[in-house]
Amino acid sequence: MTTYSSDNSDVLIIAGPTASGKSSYALNLARQYDGIIINGDSQQIYKGLPILSAQPPEEDLNAVPHVLYSFLDPHDKCDAHRWKELALEHINYAHQKQKLPIIVGGTGLYLNALVDGLSPIPDIPEDLRKKTIAMCGDIGNDAFYNMLIKKDDIAKIHVKPANTKMLIRYWETYEHTGKSLYEW
Repeated sequence: MTTYSSDNSDVLIIAGPTASGKSSYALNLARQYDGIIINGDSQQIYKGLPILSAQPPEEDLNAVPHVLYSFLDPHDKCDAHRWKELALEHINYAHQKQKLPIIVGGTGLYLNALVDGLSPIPDIPEDLRKKTIAMCGDIGNDAFYNMLIKKDDIAKIHVKPANTKMLIRYWETYEHTGKSLYEW
């Protein structure tokens, strides 16, 4: 648990792995300190996944205000930037209502985006993304990884061949900008 200050107003952040008791802890704190629980998990934002994403049970959701849970259709895209903007809206609303905003979740990228901000990585053109995904799929992760580290030697330190998503992200960033994702 950590406290983050937003415009000199406190925000409580409870982070950790699934099934570690974050939600029940947040519920108790929200009751005790008149809080609003703000979801910080990248999967719990989607409708239709309450069990798979380990969303809090209905009675907990109704006991105190919960926001950013089960509000997006599964085909809608949500990235760290979008989540941060939504979370900041709810944090500001909580402060206006003199309630304690409590961020609960296990998605480190989302929480880091809120606390530390995001790097200004340019948007990747969709055609480059599709081409990169297809290339990785065609040749396989190991061969794609070897091509990546020849182009971007910094990637060797930060990417594992099994992490397809990061392989693609490093490749497309380098292709589009000429700089390693790590440099961004």
